[in-house]
Amino acid sequence: FYVACSVPAGKSSFPLGNGKDPDIGVNSLQNYQLTPNPLFSLVVRESPDGTKHAELVLEKSLDREKQRNHHLVLTAVDGGDPVRSGTAQIKINVTDANDNPPVFTKEIYKVRLLENLPEGTIAFQVKATDRDEGVNAEITYSFSDITNSARQLFTLNSRTGDVKITGPLDYEEGKYYEASVEGKDGGGLSAHAKVQIDILDVNDNAPALSLLPILNPIPEDSIPSTGVAVINVRDRDSGDNGEVSCNIDAVLNLPPYSPGFSPIGVGRESWPVCLPDETIDQGNFLRFRAGRLSDQEWVFRVLCAVISYFYLPSWVVAPFFLGFPHLSFIHR
Repeated sequence: FYVACSVPAGKSSFPLGNGKDPDIGVNSLQNYQLTPNPLFSLVVRESPDGTKHAELVLEKSLDREKQRNHHLVLTAVDGGDPVRSGTAQIKINVTDANDNPPVFTKEIYKVRLLENLPEGTIAFQVKATDRDEGVNAEITYSFSDITNSARQLFTLNSRTGDVKITGPLDYEEGKYYEASVEGKDGGGLSAHAKVQIDILDVNDNAPALSLLPILNPIPEDSIPSTGVAVINVRDRDSGDNGEVSCNIDAVLNLPPYSPGFSPIGVGRESWPVCLPDETIDQGNFLRFRAGRLSDQEWVFRVLCAVISYFYLPSWVVAPFFLGFPHLSFIHR
C-alpha cells in the first residue's frame, strides 16, 4: 500500500486484515509478528467475537528522498505444538505529500433494515471526506472485511458509498451482519469504519397448520366436549409475529344460527377441538383458520384446512328381529 511522507508519526495506523485458521481453541490463530523495523510497529487487536487482526503503526516520519519503498513480513502464528505459522509480504510505497487522509462521517454505521426490503434497494450510504484537492481528494470505497453471507446480500458502490441490497433478507436466516469499510483517496491514504446491520422481523411467514383427527367418523350420540381432533400450528416468525390465534372460522352446511364446534383459544402450539353443546347433522365440514398478532394490530395470514367429519348415527347397530319368532308350514 501507499503511505505519504507527510503522514504524522505515532498517530497513523494501517489495518492489515486478519489471518484465517480453521482450527479452534489454542490451535487457532493466536498472534501476529512483524519483522523488526525502526519505522513501523505492530498492534494486535481483538474483536468482540474473538477474531484477532493486526494494524501497522508508523513510529517515525518517512522520507521519500531517502527511501521510497519498504518491505516487511507479517507472520501469523497459532498456539499449537508444534507452532504453525503463515506469512504475508507487506510492500509500502512512500508518496509525495498528501496532507490529509479521508475521514468517515461516522466511526460505526448502525443500520436497521426490514427483512422485506426488495433486492435493488439502496439501504444506506457510507461517506468519507478529504480536505485535499484533486486526485488526493477522490475517495474510493470498498469492503475491507466482510463475511461471505453478508457479501451475498450487500454490494458497495466504490464511488458513491451506496450500499445496495443484492440478495433476499431473511430474519429467520440471519439477524445481524457486520463489515469493515475502507475509504482510500488518490494518494493512497485510507480511513476505516465499521458497519453494523440489524435485520428486523416482519410478518412474512404464514402459520403452518396440521390436524390430527381423533374421531372420524364421529358417533352421533357423542356427548358435548368430546375431543374430535388436535390442531398443531407453528410460525417461523419471532416475538409477537409468531403468536398464533386459532378459531373456528366456519362450519359449512349448517344453519346460520348453529354454533358449530366449540371455539379454541389462543397460544403458540396445540389446541383441542371438541363437539358443540348441541347436536348437528351428518356430513358437515370444518374449516380451521390460523391468524397471528402483529405489533400494533391483528394481521391475519390465513392457512385453511378443510376436513370432513361424518357423523355415525346412533341407530347404526347390528340388525335384529322384532317380536316373537314366527312359525310357518310348508306343504310337501
